Amino acid sequence: MAVEPYSFEFNLFLILTIILLIAKLLLSFYLGFKVYRRSKERGEFKLDFMASVLMLVISLLVSRILYTIFDFQLTVFNPDLYYVSPNVEVWKIAGLVATLGSSTVLYVIDKRILKFRFKGIIAYIFIIISLIRFFLPINSKADFTLNSTIGSIAQLAFLIIPVVFISLGWKIPDLRRNAFLVAFGIIIYIFGSIIVSEFILSPIREIFGDGGQILVFFIFLISKISGLTMASYGVTKFTR
Repeated sequence: MAVEPYSFEFNLFLILTIILLIAKLLLSFYLGFKVYRRSKERGEFKLDFMASVLMLVISLLVSRILYTIFDFQLTVFNPDLYYVSPNVEVWKIAGLVATLGSSTVLYVIDKRILKFRFKGIIAYIFIIISLIRFFLPINSKADFTLNSTIGSIAQLAFLIIPVVFISLGWKIPDLRRNAFLVAFGIIIYIFGSIIVSEFILSPIREIFGDGGQILVFFIFLISKISGLTMASYGVTKFTR
């Protein structure tokens, strides 16, 4: 079900998206300042946990800009246009950009916090799945839904981060508050990402119409902003 351009729903979704973009931009500046100050104190730049999260937020900002073009300019939320070229290529590029930041965080956590226990394998698998999705042909609505579903399942790899930080917080009382902020912030953010996946959003549109879609986008916005803010704040206070 498409959204009429400049209708109430269209304008509401656009406003919510702009709020999300501004939130990601502000978080990028905030984390960038923290990384710069820490690098200045050390006398060198290191790709530590905070720097990797900065890369993640920047990649999420860029990918969201591309998704905004996809949603509001190219498809106007019409599922029948999702798999049409060049729309689908923009969507694929947006997903690939987000992967760059996500895989960096997974790699850094493995190397610096888990002492390279997994040898970077989780990050490599995440990249491989993203490349498969990028090159996988999409010629129908069913193909698009399948690709989107694979992406949502792949995001579950990120659940290793909350598990790691909950474990750290449980074992080390001094780290507990900030570790839990990172853990639950990421859980909330992943929930916000998955809820707008086509395999979830499509049946909601069919059953509840515009009202259901509006509610989903409100939940999406609140989850994304609150989750990313919680995790980013916890990261800046995390000393490992």
